[in-house]
Amino acid sequence: MFATVSVHSNLDKGAARRWRALWLAWVVVAWAAQPSQAQRLIWLGTLGGNWSEATAVSADGSVVVGWARNAAGQQRAFRWTAARGMQDLGTLGGDESSATGVSADGSVVVGWARNAAGQERAFRWTAARGMQDLGTLGGDWS
Repeated sequence: MFATVSVHSNLDKGAARRWRALWLAWVVVAWAAQPSQAQRLIWLGTLGGNWSEATAVSADGSVVVGWARNAAGQQRAFRWTAARGMQDLGTLGGDESSATGVSADGSVVVGWARNAAGQERAFRWTAARGMQDLGTLGGDWS
C-alpha cells in the first residue's frame, strides 16, 4: 500500500513535494521526491530500527524531518539532508522525541521530546544550539 501527501508552499511557487510511505510487513520507511528529480524517490533511511516517518519538509525540499526508531526501538526525531543523511536529534533526557515541523530554510526544527521525568515538552533544534526545551505555560507538559 502507498500513501501520498502533497505539500504546497508559497515559497516554491506552488511546486508540490510528494511524500510516500511504503507499508510492507508493518515496516514503514520514509521517502521524498523533489520536482527537480522528476519524482525519483529518495531513500531516507532509518536510525537502525525498522521504522521511519517523514512529517515535514523545508520550502526547497532539501531538508526533511520526522521520527524514526533507533536500534533500541526508541522513537527519535530526525533531520535529513542529502549531504548528511538521517541525523538523530536526540531527546531532552527522556527516551522519545519527534520532529513535526521545519523552517523554510531547514535550519530550525521543532517538535516534542520527553524529558528525564517522562513529560512531553516542545523543543526547538538548531545545529548551533542543539535541542532546547521550550518550557511550559505553567504546567508540567507542553
